[in-house]
Amino acid sequence: MEDLLKELKDKYGVVYTVTVEDSEGTEQVAYFKKPDVATKKQLFKILAKDSDVFKGGEILIRSCFIGGFDVTTDEDAMFTASLAIVEMVDFKPATLKKN
Repeated sequence: MEDLLKELKDKYGVVYTVTVEDSEGTEQVAYFKKPDVATKKQLFKILAKDSDVFKGGEILIRSCFIGGFDVTTDEDAMFTASLAIVEMVDFKPATLKKN
């Protein structure tokens, strides 16, 4: 796994690791790249529309998966990973000032 992680970092830069337990109770590791602008737009649209974190996580998983265990093949892992992965989208603080 360390070789795979190094290879992915060389290719994608920032790599996020999500560790989940599959439906068999086995710990699995999946790797994800940083979401691009189009993916973030899809995510914001879902979260603004109905605050569905699971759907948002699913968008990130399907768009950003780059290696390791494919969580989409296991319902339990998919649900757990969907809840965790939305944390990788970094919301930077912003201020609005009327002049």
